[in-house]
Amino acid sequence: MYPPPGPPQTPTAYAPHAAPHGAPPWPGPSSGGDYRMPAWDPRAAELSQLAQDTRTWTIAAAIGWFVGFMWALGPIAWYQATRIRERYDALGVPPPQELKNLRLIGLITTVLSVVFAVFTALVVLAYVGFFLGYVRR
Repeated sequence: MYPPPGPPQTPTAYAPHAAPHGAPPWPGPSSGGDYRMPAWDPRAAELSQLAQDTRTWTIAAAIGWFVGFMWALGPIAWYQATRIRERYDALGVPPPQELKNLRLIGLITTVLSVVFAVFTALVVLAYVGFFLGYVRR
């Protein structure tokens, strides 16, 4: 029989978790306790998927800044961050900082894209107005 029988082991200062010989390492039914092994949390798989989605959209939004697609990826990243945050709230888990960063990147990118679009439209209107005014003279 393994381990070989020997003197009862008692917890020491170096091994406070050690249990006496023959006793389970946690209080269970045989020791009179009502300890239950923690069950698998069904939220774990969904939380893992949400963390992966957050990471993916953060990378996509960051790449959008460098390749010029911030006008498209900014609003999508903001929407996805809001959707993922709602899932975290539904699960009763506080959202991670990475999700807050994604939402902020999406918000800033969207605002900058709108400001740039309005500025571009004003420049085009001013140019067309100047051109038409010059032609009529």
